[in-house]
Amino acid sequence: MSSYDPTDRRALDKRAGDQKRAETQAEIAVRQSTAWIMADPRGRSWMLWLLQQLRWREMNFDTNSVAMGAKVALADAAKQVEKQLRDSCPELLVTLFEEHLGLQVSPN
Repeated sequence: MSSYDPTDRRALDKRAGDQKRAETQAEIAVRQSTAWIMADPRGRSWMLWLLQQLRWREMNFDTNSVAMGAKVALADAAKQVEKQLRDSCPELLVTLFEEHLGLQVSPN
Protein backbone atom coordinates (compact mmCIF):
# COMPACT_ATOMS: atom_id res chain seq x y z
CA MET A 1 0.00 0.00 0.00
CA SER A 2 1.24 3.47 -0.89
CA SER A 3 1.87 6.17 1.71
CA TYR A 4 1.05 8.99 -0.70
CA ASP A 5 -1.23 11.61 0.85
CA PRO A 6 -2.62 14.16 -1.64
CA THR A 7 -3.54 16.55 1.19
CA ASP A 8 0.03 16.73 2.54
CA ARG A 9 1.18 20.28 1.78
CA ARG A 10 4.50 20.27 3.63
CA ALA A 11 6.58 20.06 0.45
CA LEU A 12 4.59 22.86 -1.19
CA ASP A 13 4.90 25.04 1.90
CA LYS A 14 8.64 24.41 2.06
CA ARG A 15 9.04 25.26 -1.63
CA ALA A 16 7.01 28.47 -1.17
CA GLY A 17 9.17 29.46 1.81
CA ASP A 18 12.37 28.78 -0.14
CA GLN A 19 11.11 30.85 -3.06
CA LYS A 20 10.16 33.75 -0.77
CA ARG A 21 13.62 33.69 0.85
CA ALA A 22 15.27 33.73 -2.58
CA GLU A 23 13.11 36.67 -3.68
CA THR A 24 13.96 38.55 -0.49
CA GLN A 25 17.68 37.96 -1.03
CA ALA A 26 17.36 39.15 -4.64
CA GLU A 27 15.56 42.33 -3.51
CA ILE A 28 18.29 43.03 -0.96
CA ALA A 29 20.97 42.54 -3.63
CA VAL A 30 19.18 44.96 -5.98
CA ARG A 31 18.86 47.57 -3.22
CA GLN A 32 22.53 47.26 -2.33
CA SER A 33 23.57 47.54 -5.98
CA THR A 34 21.37 50.59 -6.51
CA ALA A 35 22.79 52.27 -3.41
CA TRP A 36 26.32 51.44 -4.61
CA ILE A 37 25.67 53.07 -8.00
CA MET A 38 24.10 56.14 -6.42
CA ALA A 39 26.92 56.59 -3.88
CA ASP A 40 29.26 57.93 -6.57
CA PRO A 41 28.64 61.25 -8.41
CA ARG A 42 29.27 59.48 -11.73
CA GLY A 43 26.69 56.86 -10.80
CA ARG A 44 24.13 59.54 -10.01
CA SER A 45 24.92 61.23 -13.32
CA TRP A 46 24.41 57.91 -15.13
CA MET A 47 21.14 57.30 -13.28
CA LEU A 48 19.86 60.72 -14.34
CA TRP A 49 20.86 59.92 -17.93
CA LEU A 50 18.96 56.63 -17.70
CA LEU A 51 15.86 58.37 -16.37
CA GLN A 52 16.06 60.96 -19.14
CA GLN A 53 16.40 58.24 -21.77
CA LEU A 54 13.25 56.66 -20.35
CA ARG A 55 11.52 60.03 -20.81
CA TRP A 56 11.08 60.49 -17.08
CA ARG A 57 8.52 63.15 -16.17
CA GLU A 58 7.65 63.88 -19.79
CA MET A 59 4.15 64.07 -21.20
CA ASN A 60 2.96 60.79 -22.72
CA PHE A 61 0.23 62.13 -24.98
CA ASP A 62 0.56 61.62 -28.71
CA THR A 63 -2.00 61.63 -31.51
CA ASN A 64 -0.48 58.40 -32.85
CA SER A 65 -1.64 55.54 -30.63
CA VAL A 66 1.43 53.40 -31.32
CA ALA A 67 3.79 56.23 -30.37
CA MET A 68 1.72 56.96 -27.29
CA GLY A 69 1.90 53.30 -26.25
CA ALA A 70 5.68 53.37 -26.60
CA LYS A 71 5.88 56.55 -24.52
CA VAL A 72 3.68 55.04 -21.82
CA ALA A 73 5.87 51.92 -21.72
CA LEU A 74 9.00 54.05 -21.27
CA ALA A 75 7.28 56.12 -18.58
CA ASP A 76 6.34 52.89 -16.78
CA ALA A 77 9.96 51.75 -16.79
CA ALA A 78 11.04 55.17 -15.51
CA LYS A 79 8.50 54.92 -12.68
CA GLN A 80 9.89 51.53 -11.69
CA VAL A 81 13.44 52.90 -11.64
CA GLU A 82 12.33 55.91 -9.61
CA LYS A 83 10.49 53.66 -7.14
CA GLN A 84 13.61 51.53 -6.75
CA LEU A 85 15.66 54.67 -6.07
CA ARG A 86 13.12 55.93 -3.53
CA ASP A 87 13.11 52.56 -1.75
CA SER A 88 16.86 51.92 -1.86
CA CYS A 89 18.44 55.29 -1.22
CA PRO A 90 16.04 58.23 -0.82
CA GLU A 91 18.75 60.55 0.55
CA LEU A 92 20.92 59.95 -2.53
CA LEU A 93 17.94 60.61 -4.79
CA VAL A 94 17.63 64.01 -3.11
CA THR A 95 21.35 64.53 -3.74
CA LEU A 96 20.79 63.68 -7.41
CA PHE A 97 18.04 66.29 -7.63
CA GLU A 98 20.21 68.91 -5.95
CA GLU A 99 23.34 68.19 -8.01
CA HIS A 100 21.93 67.82 -11.49
CA LEU A 101 18.57 69.50 -11.54
CA GLY A 102 19.37 72.47 -9.33
CA LEU A 103 16.48 71.72 -7.01
CA GLN A 104 16.66 72.53 -3.34
CA VAL A 105 14.69 69.81 -1.60
CA SER A 106 13.54 70.54 1.93
CA PRO A 107 13.70 67.70 4.46
CA ASN A 108 9.98 68.01 5.28
